[in-house]
Amino acid sequence: MTIKVLIFDIDLTICNNSQRKRLALERALSCKISNQDWTQIKSEYYLDKILSKLKIQYNELILQKFLSHFLYDEDLFQYDKPFQFAVPVINELKNKYQIYYLTARTLCKTAHNFITKYSFYDGTIYCCDDTNKKNSYFRKIIDHSISKPYEIISISDLPDDGITAKKLGIISVGTYEGCPSNKNHLEKVCDYTISNINELPNLLTTIY
Repeated sequence: MTIKVLIFDIDLTICNNSQRKRLALERALSCKISNQDWTQIKSEYYLDKILSKLKIQYNELILQKFLSHFLYDEDLFQYDKPFQFAVPVINELKNKYQIYYLTARTLCKTAHNFITKYSFYDGTIYCCDDTNKKNSYFRKIIDHSISKPYEIISISDLPDDGITAKKLGIISVGTYEGCPSNKNHLEKVCDYTISNINELPNLLTTIY
């Protein structure tokens, strides 16, 4: 078996969006979050757990406000940064593999801007903000890359991506640098897990 294609999620896989998340939450709550509090909550993925640690009652209005700021406030995307090693790792891997990006971002231009701004290899970018449609986007990549599912690896921090990829026969790699609290879940649903993108090249040498 020869691996031909790598599909990278963007947020919390190759992109550290922690500062955008913090600012979006502050806008949703109309208050500042102290550095001490942020240290305690920044690795949490789910908003109810974040609010619980802040001793704030969760409700759907806060969730909708947060998502609106996080997904649509274009000025906040300037705070996104690549995880350490993400740029050189991907730019080296493009010499051997076809590179695709599959992101849940609603504003696709922010994905293009991020890839361009930080000089990532300019692979094909697909944007899908509906988890239920991820299956069809994985299929698009299978067709576009002219590859078999077992020749493709999906790398993502999202357990749902791992589940969807595996159902299609795509090899799934979960990465938890951006969200350590997802580690156990990723280990249960993905074929492989890595703590950060820098571990990917070594892992690829073992998959054949």
